[in-house]
Amino acid sequence: MQKIRTIPTLALALGLLVSAAVAAAAQDAGEAPTSGYFTGSAGQPAEIQPPTVEEEVPGGRQMEGVRFIDIPVEASDARISGLMSVASNGTGVPRDGGFSNIVSGRFRIVNDAGSWEGVGTSVFAVRDEQPVVDHETVQLIGQGAYEGLHAVLLWDFMGAEPVLHGVISELALASTPEVIAAS
Repeated sequence: MQKIRTIPTLALALGLLVSAAVAAAAQDAGEAPTSGYFTGSAGQPAEIQPPTVEEEVPGGRQMEGVRFIDIPVEASDARISGLMSVASNGTGVPRDGGFSNIVSGRFRIVNDAGSWEGVGTSVFAVRDEQPVVDHETVQLIGQGAYEGLHAVLLWDFMGAEPVLHGVISELALASTPEVIAAS
């Protein structure tokens, strides 16, 4: 159990080390850093389009083509603020007096200076009529004025209002390592 707890600590330490090095390099070059952490929130979509496909499948239900159009996003970093649209497909599975959903989506945020596009995955679960998890992780690539930038967003939908946490980086997202062989 102790090894599992050290993984987030190591990831945090690595993230802080990389962030400090990037910020120091930008300051040495006399430039303002283009990377950084931000927070934010989202409003209600202007339009929700129902699924184009909805069917019972063995062990659950599948939906495709759900669209959320023009969701206002306000962030502490104005580069990520704008109108967001999402197209999503999901699978719902009944479990333990509730259900679980896994949803994949394509995201686009647009503002006057440029746009962000990418993909995300969300997990939503309900037990005894109470949500137990509702989070979404999104990876975006900048376009227009944001060309060369990458953003990772974490949406937390567990409170009264959605809360956004994220990081913009001028560095490309790290590639996923190979699977560790079982010992």
